[in-house]
Amino acid sequence: PAGSLVLPADSPRTASTIQRLTDVYGIDAVSVCELPRDLVRLPRTRVAAHADPSVAFVLRDLGFDVTAVTTTELAHLAAYDVLIVSGQMPLWERLAPAGQRALSGYYRGGRRLIAMGTAGADLVVSAGLADLDVTITSPSFSGMATITGDRSDPLTAMYPEYMTLSFVAPAWFTYLPEDAHIVAELSPTGPLVTGHWPVWDDINPAGQPLIVRILHPTGTPITLFGIDPTHGALNRHAFGLLAQAIYAAIAATPPLA
Repeated sequence: PAGSLVLPADSPRTASTIQRLTDVYGIDAVSVCELPRDLVRLPRTRVAAHADPSVAFVLRDLGFDVTAVTTTELAHLAAYDVLIVSGQMPLWERLAPAGQRALSGYYRGGRRLIAMGTAGADLVVSAGLADLDVTITSPSFSGMATITGDRSDPLTAMYPEYMTLSFVAPAWFTYLPEDAHIVAELSPTGPLVTGHWPVWDDINPAGQPLIVRILHPTGTPITLFGIDPTHGALNRHAFGLLAQAIYAAIAATPPLA
């Protein structure tokens, strides 16, 4: 059936993997003597990360094929299926015109983009990939906040309705396209658990969208995070948010050759 996985019987890790899938996730496991004719081998997704080192560190730890790229290397992304952009400073203005053209062409060519924090939101808006408004803060805003997620969305389905994340320089979205899907938002009641928030009375983000998914007119999805869920490699319970975002981004179309 759709969604099935086939594991090789001769792999030394198969037995332990099956045990974990059945015990922890309740997935049914059966043995087969003959492989289905329509079986498709999943290619390894190639991920480029222009982000804090914690992003690449976490993704490698989760088993992803990820390469950290510099600002200059953003002009040469043909080998990658997914680009992750994250950071606390705007990115677009730091790119040379050739880099801006290359980055726009990369995305419009069908590759996937996961945009996080100030750098990610700035890229999406400045490159004209989506019409949205975003509130951007600074590294002075840091602490822990509670978010609530859509339990029916693949990014957040495995998480409780409310979860607490560590953050620095968060951003949130105040205007989104009509077809945007809000994956998670800051808790509508007292999202700030602890931390430093200089102007709470003037900038209260309660109930504001924090993780959203939008579609470019070409049909290519963009996932935006207002925070970096791998921040400082501290949010271990939330690393799966980024992993699920990668899986969801490539689910509709296999990675490009």
